[in-house]
Amino acid sequence: MLLREGRKVTEKTVGRIMRQKGICSRIMKKFRVNTTDSNHSLPVAPNVLN
Repeated sequence: MLLREGRKVTEKTVGRIMRQKGICSRIMKKFRVNTTDSNHSLPVAPNVLN
């Protein structure tokens, strides 16, 4: 946003100002694929479509 306004600042300057103001960035968690656990001891539903 600062670059769009024509202001030239470095990342260190922005980081210092954010620390002074008590502002933190939000860090997104990496996307992780969760698959089904096929090694379980639960009963398997019968295939009624066949």
